[in-house]
Formats: sequence, C-alpha cells, structure tokens
Amino acid sequence: EPYRNQQDAPIFFLTKIIQMRRPWYRAQNKIFNALFLSIFLLLFSQVAQAQPDGKALFQANCASCHNPIVDVTGPALQGVEGRVPSKDWLYSWIRNSASLIASGDEYANNIYNEWGGVAMTGFPNLKNDEIDAILVYIEGYVDPNKNKKTDDDSVTEEEGDSNTWLYAVLTI
Repeated sequence: EPYRNQQDAPIFFLTKIIQMRRPWYRAQNKIFNALFLSIFLLLFSQVAQAQPDGKALFQANCASCHNPIVDVTGPALQGVEGRVPSKDWLYSWIRNSASLIASGDEYANNIYNEWGGVAMTGFPNLKNDEIDAILVYIEGYVDPNKNKKTDDDSVTEEEGDSNTWLYAVLTI
C-alpha cells in the first residue's frame, strides 16, 4: 500500500502529481523566459531605431532656405506650429506647398505673396515623425552666439543654464 491510512491519501496523490509535472514545469518555464526576453529585446530595439534626428534632418532639408530664429530666404521657423492653421496643414505645406497654393488655401496664398511669390520646395519623402523631429529641434534651438562673452568679459546669459552636470552624471 502506498499510503498508511485515509488521511495520507490526498498528500500522497498531490506529491505524485507535483513530481509528474515538475519536468514539464521546468520546460514550460524556460519557454516562457525565452519568449519574454525575445519580446523585451524586440520592443527596446524598435524604440532605439524609431527616433529620427531632427538636427540632421533640418540640416539636410531645410537649412539652405531657413534658420530657426532669423528670416533668410524663407521665414524663421521657431514658433511655426503656433502660426499655422493646424499640424496637418503644416505636414501638407512641407510636403507640397504648391498644391496648397493652387487649391486656393488662404493662409498658403498669404505666405506665398508675403515671400515674393516664391513657393517652398516640397519634401514629399518626409514622414510625419521626421517632420515632428525637425519641429522639436527648431523649437529647442538656441542661438549659439547668445552665450558668447561680450567685450567686458561678462556672459550675456546665466552660466548655470548649461547641461554640463547632466552630461557628467550620465557619463558616470
């Protein structure tokens, strides 16, 4: 008899069930861990690849006609999101300003006339997230000449605004 009395029967059967399941449980646990690790790595590798570089995109596509803070061939771009009718309108303008002008859009025609009848070059290849990255770069742009020392060696802006400490901590 595998067990001595009626009270030991449930314990005996439970231990047998646990012993039978133990090899399957270990394999199941390994499969779960491998699957979890794969999903985790996949998610974080996609996040790292999904961040376009706003500065590089601006330099490659916009800098020949625009400056973030000064009017040149085209208008200064800092604050552009607050000046245009909507973000979707801005996407359309960047991709193909000529079609917006031709459609009779009032705001597009005002810009066109204000800048001497010169249409902006279209960038149909830019995706929304790339345009958003450019806009983030433009809004965060600070004039590099703003912190230069003047003739009396005083700094025009507070020196405490630099990110030196942040970089030092991140490096450690």
